Amino acid sequence: MERILPGHTPPVLHSTKPLQNRQSSFEYRWLTEDPDRRGEREALLHDEERPRRDTFGHAGRRRSFTLGRAAARLLAGDVLGEAPANVPLRRRSDGAVVVEGYDGALSIAHTGPHAVAALAPPPLGVDLERIQPRHPDLPGFLLHPDERRLLERLPLDRTRGVILCWTLKESALKARRSGLRTSPKKLRLKDVQPAAGRALIRDPEGPVALWQARFAERDDCYLTFVYPADAAQKE
Repeated sequence: MERILPGHTPPVLHSTKPLQNRQSSFEYRWLTEDPDRRGEREALLHDEERPRRDTFGHAGRRRSFTLGRAAARLLAGDVLGEAPANVPLRRRSDGAVVVEGYDGALSIAHTGPHAVAALAPPPLGVDLERIQPRHPDLPGFLLHPDERRLLERLPLDRTRGVILCWTLKESALKARRSGLRTSPKKLRLKDVQPAAGRALIRDPEGPVALWQARFAERDDCYLTFVYPADAAQKE
């Protein structure tokens, strides 16, 4: 179990108390596909999850599903003091996965051989994307016209810039629990600082007007966490 990112050391998350504010810390668990541990992680799936896993036609997608659920149960087991296999996960009608009977927010992401799960006071969104070239039309889908020059200003090559912007917006869409039912263009990126691993995201129509993002590169991926900005950042 890991703290969110280097340099961010909020107080410890208490599993026995209601998670009412952003003063509690949040934790994440990162897993990488390991054939020698595949059976161990498969064993963490509950019976009701196996049919959903089996609906994915691609073997890699089935492994990603298993890895994400394993990361979630291992993390929640650490936080709650439970055996990971006993952690009850439930998929809501909006697609979000929650820990049954627990008032913290759970967010899961996976890409390629990696998966990450995070727990925090709600709301929370996490995204994980491999840094590799994408369809040339992605920036047009992702960025509002007012943001188009952002890619030119970032001190990153274009591929990294596009993937970073994608993970920032995807995390915020997951935190607001709408996913891609909401156009990414409705969000506005602000004060993106690659060296510091920080950004702000304006969400004029969402439940939270301003999101804080923390991000880092890890294993050729961008890993991004989004949660509500505090009052000082909104000024």
